[in-house]
Amino acid sequence: MSRTDALIEMNNEKRALLSPSNLKEYERVLMYLRCEWRLQSEATEEVLNDLIDHLLEAQSQGVTTEEFFGEDTMQFAEELVDELPREHNRNIMMFLFTITLYPLAMILIFDGISNLITSFFTEQKPMNIGGFAIGFVSMMLAFYLFLDKVLRDIQKETIDIDAKRKNIGKFFVYWLCCCVIFALYMLPLLFLKVGPQVIVPWYISIGLSLVIFLVARVLFKKFS
Repeated sequence: MSRTDALIEMNNEKRALLSPSNLKEYERVLMYLRCEWRLQSEATEEVLNDLIDHLLEAQSQGVTTEEFFGEDTMQFAEELVDELPREHNRNIMMFLFTITLYPLAMILIFDGISNLITSFFTEQKPMNIGGFAIGFVSMMLAFYLFLDKVLRDIQKETIDIDAKRKNIGKFFVYWLCCCVIFALYMLPLLFLKVGPQVIVPWYISIGLSLVIFLVARVLFKKFS
């Protein structure tokens, strides 16, 4: 178990000791900090554990939730964020690269299985390498922006009660964004003829997807 995982487990145990009002407010701050994915995760968990220790001590002394957190929980959380160190650019890039490997593995295994099934009825069509590469890169760049937007919305909803009332419209926007992300992959793949066209046998697609998935698992444990 990594130190970050150990800190998370300790935090979970300590939260059971909080009063309902303190727990509610503390978890709002916790969600806000954990959604700041550019922060060093270990440093974030250390601050969260220090915070809950001080909160438990204040609770035992009769300090109210409002007295501890103040009137503006968002400002309280933002001040903590400002004090935390940012993750190194190298680790951020490796983390994003790791996330990229998972959808690549899923695409390859889906392609392999579909080619295996259709091989009984028709000949396999060649894949355009340039169209696939452009579509995949476009899709992932859009996905990163979408993921950052979702995390920002979670932060806002965690602190701002009124923001939760707009969930229906927000889900529609999310659905529309997912459609656009999917289209960014499919349109170049279907219509953009750039570079060579190759036929990748189904067993190579499936085998390569498994290798990529295992590599992604190893990297995710190292950089998450």
